[in-house]
Amino acid sequence: MVVSGRQLAPLLLTAFVVGALFRMYSVTGIALYRMFGTLGIVVAGWLAVRIVNSWQLKDATAGMHEVLDALPESWQALERGAPIGILGWQGYLVGPDRTLAVTTLPVPNYAKGGSLRRSMNRGFVRARALAETAPPKLVVFPVVPCVVLLRRRADEEARAGAPEDTLVFDLDSLKEYLLGETPPA
Repeated sequence: MVVSGRQLAPLLLTAFVVGALFRMYSVTGIALYRMFGTLGIVVAGWLAVRIVNSWQLKDATAGMHEVLDALPESWQALERGAPIGILGWQGYLVGPDRTLAVTTLPVPNYAKGGSLRRSMNRGFVRARALAETAPPKLVVFPVVPCVVLLRRRADEEARAGAPEDTLVFDLDSLKEYLLGETPPA
């Protein structure tokens, strides 16, 4: 991935300011400069994490679009558009005998416990709302709510709180499901 100027400028400015603060500390001996320089290192780390996070999200969203581009002829994608502030893809995958009401979640692989459950529950609510508002003229019934994890494997922990009628996939398992292989347990 390439770092854009918009991402790199604050990081470089922070690095310059941190260097200047440590230089001022070494010249004057005033510990306040060292303290703010150390805080600047934390800010630079936070900015770097944001850059890497944006790379992961762009890559995952591109992976979702690759899955949509590789749909078999028996499946059709109808994009609904994700709500404001939600990254990813949201819409309907209309198949020969059912429709998947798909919403994506950018949950990281390190999410565990309560954080994972809260994120997954938000995804389940969005998928159910999407399934309930499916346009009857464009879809094939039944409409099945489906959550696709962009940055995480759809393991047992991720599927733990899923309602019985809701499918949980990662990008690879969604592709396998759409190509006609058996759905995950």
